[in-house]
This record gives sequence, structure tokens and C-alpha cells, in this order.
Amino acid sequence: MGKISIDKNGNVAIKMDWQDGCYDYLRRLGHAYHDKHMIIQKDIKETVEHVNNKWYYPIDSKVMDLIGMKPIDHAAAIADANIEIDAKYSGTTLDYDMISTLRSYQDTGVQWMNDHDRCINADEMGLGKTIQAIAFCQVKHGRALIVCPASLKLNWQKELKMHAGIESVVIDSKMTSLPESDYYIINYDIFKKKMEMLKELSPEILILDEAHYIKNQDAQRTKAIIGSQKWYKHISLLTGTPMVNRPAELWPLLN
Repeated sequence: MGKISIDKNGNVAIKMDWQDGCYDYLRRLGHAYHDKHMIIQKDIKETVEHVNNKWYYPIDSKVMDLIGMKPIDHAAAIADANIEIDAKYSGTTLDYDMISTLRSYQDTGVQWMNDHDRCINADEMGLGKTIQAIAFCQVKHGRALIVCPASLKLNWQKELKMHAGIESVVIDSKMTSLPESDYYIINYDIFKKKMEMLKELSPEILILDEAHYIKNQDAQRTKAIIGSQKWYKHISLLTGTPMVNRPAELWPLLN
């Protein structure tokens, strides 16, 4: 996440994680780039408003004072939008057997996921998409296939054990057969290679973690995963960045 603030030289500057869309936008405006800061040299208010609206970069109060801008409180807007959701699910209980206790908003998230057999959980990083997905699998009571980046496979195995006492099988590229389990974890890179083996498992639930990994509709892994969707009764995609740069990147996830 980036931030719009005043740098040590008194310039309005945007400090960002690497985001092609934001960087390209600022570069086209001819702004100076210094040590991970993009200095806003002209059209300051218009640029700040655009970056805040499009990429949700928070604005330092000093910048707001300088350009006479009122804060856009995205958190408040989201909270207001969630009032109806909370009201709908208040008092509703679901049958999931968890060791960990879910926070109220996580419980609401699981209830919402339960109402949608195919959905995208786009909670921001750190809000607990993983534990919600585990509870969702518990509610649906079916064999689950979890697809994630290779670096997260062991973490998923640990989270399943820690939050729900679930033993799972991590699939690697060398496996030719799979032990019996209700939970299997595989990475995107080998999904296509293992499709026949996975189909034989008859999974009922698909969890795609970091689902923006299938944003390229021409990629082989995207085609393989979309091609497998008829296997499952329930599909939940997890990503804090469902649309990284362009609206077209959202289509494979919706598809």
C-alpha cells in the first residue's frame, strides 16, 4: 500500500509499492521520481484525488490541508455498506467445527460465502480470508481442493491444523498417487499437470488463494482451472487484489 504525504523537502510525494498502473499514470504526467517517491510537480489536487480514488492510497493530513481537500473515508463507506449485511446475518449460526474463534466480521463473511456457491472474498490482507475459507469448507462438509502459490502450501497445511485440527495432503510434482484425505493442497504451477489425478478425487469444494494468479485469461493455468470448474459444487476465490491493474483482469475470476 502506498501513501501520499509531504517529504523531507516539503514536496507532495507518493510512496508506493510497485504498481504498474499507478506508476505509469504518474510517469505520463512527467513527475519526478526519487528514492521510491514520485514527486507531484503540477496538478497536485487532481493527481492526489485520482490516486486516492483509484488505488486507495491514504492521504496525510498535511497534504489535505495544503490542497484544501476533504478526506475520502473508504473504511467508513465500507462499514456503511456492511450494515445491511450484518443486519441480514445477525443471529444466524452455522455448523462449523473450529478450534479457533472467528471474529464477528469473519463469521459474517463465512455466512455470506455460504449463501453464494461461487464467490470472491476480497477482504484486505490481514483480515483472515484463510480462516474464513476453512470455516466455509467445514460448513459445506465436502472434499476440498485448495490451490495457492507454491510458497503458501505449507502455510495452508499449518493453518488447517491450527484452526480446525484438520490433517491435509500437500501435493507436489513428483506424486503419482495420493493418500486418502478430505483436504488437498496444490500450487498453481502444477495444477494442469495433475488434472487427471485431481479429477479422480471428486472434489466438491475449490478454494483459490491469491486468486489474482489467474488474472491472465490466456495463461495455461487459468484455462486449466476454469476448465475444471464443473467438478465442484462450491467455489471460493480469495484475493485482496481482485483487479491488479485493468478491469479485464477481473473477468477470469468472475468466469
